[in-house]
Amino acid sequence: MNRLIVSAEGITRAYHNGVVALDNINLQIEKGEFLVILGPTGSGKTTLLNIIGGMDRPTTGKVFVDGTELSRVRNLSQFRAEKVGFVFQLHNLIPTLNAAENIQLPMCALKMASRKRKRRALELLEMVGLKNRVSHTPPMLSGGERQRVAIARALANNPCLVIGDEPTGTLDPETGREIIALMQDLNRTVGTTLVVTTHDPGVASKADRIVRLERGSISNYN
Repeated sequence: MNRLIVSAEGITRAYHNGVVALDNINLQIEKGEFLVILGPTGSGKTTLLNIIGGMDRPTTGKVFVDGTELSRVRNLSQFRAEKVGFVFQLHNLIPTLNAAENIQLPMCALKMASRKRKRRALELLEMVGLKNRVSHTPPMLSGGERQRVAIARALANNPCLVIGDEPTGTLDPETGREIIALMQDLNRTVGTTLVVTTHDPGVASKADRIVRLERGSISNYN
């Protein structure tokens, strides 16, 4: 049985201005793993995450997610909706929608029935400790609460992979620790495969495995 959720083979990403963001990246991520990609600003972390998540395409190389080669996927938007959840540094919630409505958005792409969407949103809000914030819009929530809603939204369609781009980057240290602890708990209890970028060694220390990225190349694994 293939336990790989992600396999990146010889990934290079070069831009028209001559900048090489990624240079011959080879990376495999197993089902249920909590992996952190650690590196300074400009090391290529976000580019690698975008390619793994199907938000960008490599210049050369192949990426497989849950056994599917992304270059062969015609509708990447639909594939992402079904297979990948995203947690961004800036939560990217819609300010005029309440917490439950924000969580339901990914489910609309799968044409899920309204009643089922609402039930799933309530389940997820309880899972992330916000069952009393159902009707709160993002401006009514703290930074940590907004990120919890973003995590719940990422889990809405039961994706095989959740990726987080500096999910604690804009939070104070205590709130950041709470968010990483929540992601750890979800990884263990739900079995969600997590790939998170960070430049913070404290965040990285919570992962099952650390991949260090420097100047677009993997320097070493832990």
